[in-house]
Amino acid sequence: MDSSIPEVSNVFLPGDALPSGATVEAGAVYVKYDKSMSASALNADNYTVDGSSVFSNPIFVGDKTLVKLTIKDSAITVSGSRNFAISNAVKGENNVAIKSYAVVKSFDENVKPVLTSASLVDDMTIELVFSELLGTTGFTTADNDFLVTVGGTKNVVTAVTDGTVGDNKVRVTITDKITAEQLVNSTIAVKTLETADITDKVGNKLTANTVVNVAK
Repeated sequence: MDSSIPEVSNVFLPGDALPSGATVEAGAVYVKYDKSMSASALNADNYTVDGSSVFSNPIFVGDKTLVKLTIKDSAITVSGSRNFAISNAVKGENNVAIKSYAVVKSFDENVKPVLTSASLVDDMTIELVFSELLGTTGFTTADNDFLVTVGGTKNVVTAVTDGTVGDNKVRVTITDKITAEQLVNSTIAVKTLETADITDKVGNKLTANTVVNVAK
């Protein structure tokens, strides 16, 4: 029977290349062991960042030597160097525990940007303001990002433009002009959609299903 001590071969953070060639997605951490591991490797409490349990839903990927950890939403509020540690409660399939493991890694914050306000620029344009600076991608499929309603009726978004790249504002263009009567009598609202692919500067996607009324 193999009685050797399992070891951590590597820890991969978002943007790193996995052994398979795939790139680690935002909000995930992968731990590579040199041996097949037991179910103890899937206990989220056995992994910490600066002493705090910030992970959920560990799963094996491919085989039992690679564990994917998902960082809980908003668990890391400031980007910077953090102490990533694995408890010696983790055991291999041979029932031998690893040695306690710790390494300093650079973690990005994982707070999702939130739509905070909206205002009417003209009869076909709405300016949206977010809680943090945005990235530079995700503005190509306009109708997948936001739902605009006027008096409860959808007004299709035809374009999302990022006037000043990297700030916290974007503008959306709608299909039908806002009429003078609607301006007086109708509520204009904007909702962020689950399918939105706009992110902040480190790749955190917009908080979905936020609804704000448009200031007229």
